[in-house]
Amino acid sequence: MAFWHPFKAAVTEFVQILIASVIVGAISGTIIQVFLKLFFKLQDWTFGMFVQNHIYIIIIPLIGALIASIILHSKWSKSGHGWGPGPDIMIKEFHDDVKQGKSHWSAGIVKFFAQLIGIGMGNSGGLVGPAARIGQGFITPLMPYLEKIGNNRRQIAVMAMAGGIAGLLRTPVGAGVFVTELLHGGVRIPKKYAIGGELAGMTAFATSVIAFDANPFFGYLPYTLEISHLWWFAVLGFLAGITALIFIKTFQFSVGFFENLNAPVYVKPLIGSIIPAALAFILLTIPVGDAGDKILTSFDKVATGDNFLILGCYGDKNDQSKIAGKDASGRTLYIEDEFGDNLPYSHSTPTHLGFAADNVRMSKSAEYDPQTGLVTMMIASQLEPAIGEDGKQIEKNGMGGYVNGLKLPVLAAIGLLLLIMFGKIFANSWYVGSFASGGMVMPAMIVGSLMGGAFGLTLAHFGFVEPGNIGGYVGVGALSVLAAMTNAPIGCAIFTLVLFGYPFAVPALIGTMVAYQVAKFETIYEISTTVEKIMHKPILIGLETTVLKSAEIMTEEGISSVLMRDKEKTKVVTERDILKNIVAENKEPSGIKVSEIAKEASYRADNTTTIEEAADILDKHRIRHLPIFEKGKDEDTIVGIITSRDIAEAPFGYFRRSKIGRSGEIKVEDIMHGVTVVDPEMSVLDAAKIMAEKDVDSINVFTKSGGLHGIVTERDILTKVAARNLSPRDVRIVDIASGLTITITAGKTINDAIEIFEESRIRHLPVMKEGRVIGVITTRDVANAVAAW
Repeated sequence: MAFWHPFKAAVTEFVQILIASVIVGAISGTIIQVFLKLFFKLQDWTFGMFVQNHIYIIIIPLIGALIASIILHSKWSKSGHGWGPGPDIMIKEFHDDVKQGKSHWSAGIVKFFAQLIGIGMGNSGGLVGPAARIGQGFITPLMPYLEKIGNNRRQIAVMAMAGGIAGLLRTPVGAGVFVTELLHGGVRIPKKYAIGGELAGMTAFATSVIAFDANPFFGYLPYTLEISHLWWFAVLGFLAGITALIFIKTFQFSVGFFENLNAPVYVKPLIGSIIPAALAFILLTIPVGDAGDKILTSFDKVATGDNFLILGCYGDKNDQSKIAGKDASGRTLYIEDEFGDNLPYSHSTPTHLGFAADNVRMSKSAEYDPQTGLVTMMIASQLEPAIGEDGKQIEKNGMGGYVNGLKLPVLAAIGLLLLIMFGKIFANSWYVGSFASGGMVMPAMIVGSLMGGAFGLTLAHFGFVEPGNIGGYVGVGALSVLAAMTNAPIGCAIFTLVLFGYPFAVPALIGTMVAYQVAKFETIYEISTTVEKIMHKPILIGLETTVLKSAEIMTEEGISSVLMRDKEKTKVVTERDILKNIVAENKEPSGIKVSEIAKEASYRADNTTTIEEAADILDKHRIRHLPIFEKGKDEDTIVGIITSRDIAEAPFGYFRRSKIGRSGEIKVEDIMHGVTVVDPEMSVLDAAKIMAEKDVDSINVFTKSGGLHGIVTERDILTKVAARNLSPRDVRIVDIASGLTITITAGKTINDAIEIFEESRIRHLPVMKEGRVIGVITTRDVANAVAAW
């Protein structure tokens, strides 16, 4: 029987996860495939219009940005939180103790159409992160029903996000691990979330393939692993980390610029659209070839909706002669084919506009000839008919084949790849950072593939690798930059294996881990939470109000301070003021006016201040309360108030994850404070005097045998003594102490403490060493340590 009960519980839990994951995965996969069909049809039309008249390169993205902006920022959709990459908001919702991964009912709809129109009409952005947001948003209304199966909201949210990503990338494994890493900043991977995410991802993948006949996203990427190459993948990982940091900082600059830009929120995405579009107009209309009778531009041979140039495989993948990417002479071969909605590419021109996944294809098809020093590049206008041994054009299913025709010196080819890479970094950062809807996952992969292609060509040029064996650097570069930008190296390594093939397994582990190590203190999802998220509505009381009444109000409202207006000044009274000036002095709270102990609120902040900035203000000026006014309006009109307690109790997901990452390895004994010990029979009056004298917000209560009995905080004294008008002299400290049974061992880190605080919903944590308490850390200590970074 001892064996049966745990086994039964484990099987029951697995069945609950399995049922929910299949339901969520099927729904997410279906929604994403519908989205992709609409998206590629729209992008097909968009690039077809670009070909007809190049001025549309500017006009159509602007129209798309405007429509998407209206969808995002209209009153009915504001609660849907559609702007930005998507995962940044999901991270906050996941760690929110109230939402627990649940979004607003409109989130999925808003993200669906804003992403479809904004990016589908030519603006720069990805689809992977938004796919996760769309999946989560559409599943949110079903969460109450899925919870009845036995899964919590956070598990369901991970399933929905993983299903969206797996459905879009067509990856049967990896999405669950990737999402779980993403949500936890690479710090840990809770198995209960990853398992459900993986099962949902498998279901979404199966739905995409079986019901929608979806093809693998990137196709076959030839590469032969050689042991001597492994060191180069470590170097590639380092370069990927540096590239990721450049991308992250560029995006953060763009977000900061548009946050401070004095323009209506509807207009900002237009500004984010116009500059990349104008740059594309210039670059994509530069003459790059001569057909004899006219100058060709890079769009002249791009498909207009009837035919598209695709790179794929046919025959035996293990037989290089039967790869659709090679002709008889070994050159890259493209087969002209009709565009299908399930194909992930809509054009064959390297560009920073739109989805831009073709840049990955261009990177992996670049071919270096060491004898001539030239690189053939896949530029649509420079493709030539592929002639077979019989002197005729190679065909497949009646469709003609083409090979690369543009030849560049190796340095020029490397420069072209890097130019497009930096163009993509700028275009994506500028548009998505302008309060528009976009994604950062696929752009990170595109940037990484371009960087990896340039690195591979460099190695081939100097003879370190075979000229025809640089594909590995393209694939690993793509996922290494993504790993660095998202702090999700394990999920990205799995993605590399699934997307590009088993030869990439070991190189991917090396590249992604090194890239993560280089950039682990930064992440692309760094939009800080403002004080509006944690501030509470100010309670205004009259100057004649008694301290007793104030304590009753604070207890009833669950707040730690109240405000009052004294002529032109705003004053505040906190629970500490009551403890120090009333309880510790054994004064009668019913006979003293609150105005007698109130203090002027000298420091204030506006509602755009981040939680971290507010924490810095409180710590710098040694204050415990901060009135909030609305930016651009009268500073005397207080719209909210936050205290150090509010910041201490804020979910750690509200802090920038790079700060948690940088501070996370600090040992708990480095931030703990000493133990203030009192006898359980001590009166509240004497305990309050000790707390006031030592300026601490809690004391520890030990039994006569030396065991830890519990803890007493300022709030305990306010709510259990002052608000009840009890005499602090007559109440024993043991009567109001709260039990404290959860501890942490010395040597553990802040990350370990955060995990305990979030799971146990406590605020104080004794630090143990060799069986005795050596100190205490609080959520406030951890929050201050995180904010200090």
